[in-house]
Amino acid sequence: MHHFAAQPLSNTVWAFATMPLRDVPLLHAVSVQAQRKISHWDVQELVNTVWAFAKLGFVDQPLLDCVTTSAPRRLHKYVPRDLANTAWAFATLMVVNRPLMKAVAGAACRNLSEGDSQAISNTAWAFATCLYVDEPLMDSVALAAMQTISEFDEQACATTAFAFATMQLWHHEPLLNAIAARALVTDTSEVHVPQYRHLLDTLAFLVATNPRD
Repeated sequence: MHHFAAQPLSNTVWAFATMPLRDVPLLHAVSVQAQRKISHWDVQELVNTVWAFAKLGFVDQPLLDCVTTSAPRRLHKYVPRDLANTAWAFATLMVVNRPLMKAVAGAACRNLSEGDSQAISNTAWAFATCLYVDEPLMDSVALAAMQTISEFDEQACATTAFAFATMQLWHHEPLLNAIAARALVTDTSEVHVPQYRHLLDTLAFLVATNPRD
């Protein structure tokens, strides 16, 4: 594997993650090679690799340390989905690196309006899961979500509502109302039952924890 260039290395671990197949010796080998070569990787290779490790639930701290060092220098090249996947990966692994989160938040504030519903909702979910409240970022999330609410499925609605409820950002009531309204018009013939139940549970939690009458 030491002969692998960046893209084949990243593609290999990404493929194992999508199956998913958790091969620990392979993950260790990828990590070792990535740490040696990561300064030469492009954005997609960096994002795909950290996403794959998170998808497989494999915390490799030396690799994550390399990512937190390399990623901030390239965030100006990240599209909203790249930022969301990076934040999602660290949140999923429960590894909170505050300098990285701050850098990702700053970059997301600049381009989140160009993101799709998955990028918007996953960004919100990741920061809420890490209990990292960045109000300018969440203002950007709210604005972007309001502009694309018609594209939100039950999962995007649930994760976004969860994020704002967790952070207790009740002043974004227009967004929370829009999420509830979107849930009511969801085509139940196409609903994934677990995700829809999660959405209903989240909305119930929202009502229960909102201090307003």
